[in-house]
Amino acid sequence: MVNYCCVRNCKNNSKDNKMVSFFSVPLDHVRQLQWLERIGRFDLMGKSAEVVHKKRVCAKHFEDSMFSGPSFSKSKLKKESIPTLFCCDKEFQANTSTLHLQGKSSLSSLDNIEADQTRQDLSLETEKENESQLEEAEAKIKQLQSEVVRLKKKCNRLSKSSTEVQESGITNTQFIELCKRTFNAGLANFIIAQYEMATKKSKGVRYVEAFE
Repeated sequence: MVNYCCVRNCKNNSKDNKMVSFFSVPLDHVRQLQWLERIGRFDLMGKSAEVVHKKRVCAKHFEDSMFSGPSFSKSKLKKESIPTLFCCDKEFQANTSTLHLQGKSSLSSLDNIEADQTRQDLSLETEKENESQLEEAEAKIKQLQSEVVRLKKKCNRLSKSSTEVQESGITNTQFIELCKRTFNAGLANFIIAQYEMATKKSKGVRYVEAFE
């Protein structure tokens, strides 16, 4: 397999330059971006890290201090090595400067896209939260409606019970005392109030024949 140097304007390859080592672009995202910026390959910044990792840079673009082991071998790079040598190619430097500006513009566009995506994600999260709150509110309303129906039925039963008590011959005082002994204070007061409302006589003078 022939390796080609991916540095712009570099023609080195492993077939024609058998004594030159070739190194993979780092897989680490931060170091990968550093390498791509140095070699002027901003066009690769949008590619996946795995794809870029397959690209090669030849040893000609690294200073001697970047290599580990004997300086003459140049077969192994130090961990933090970065390509810095480009044969003083003015055309390369000019192209790199232009590409650097284009790369910054591309990165800025990517930042804007990421910001838009973040805003969309936040908007969706807000919608989901609102929907969840609405569902909770609807559930509480249904629960309250059920409670109202239950209380209405209870009031009807109490009203019926008060009528039955009245017809049984038990006096009001006896019924009130019975409620106080049987139920807690809150429930007893509620039953007594319902009973009094059901047994309350209307005010005024009843019409009798004596007034004719």
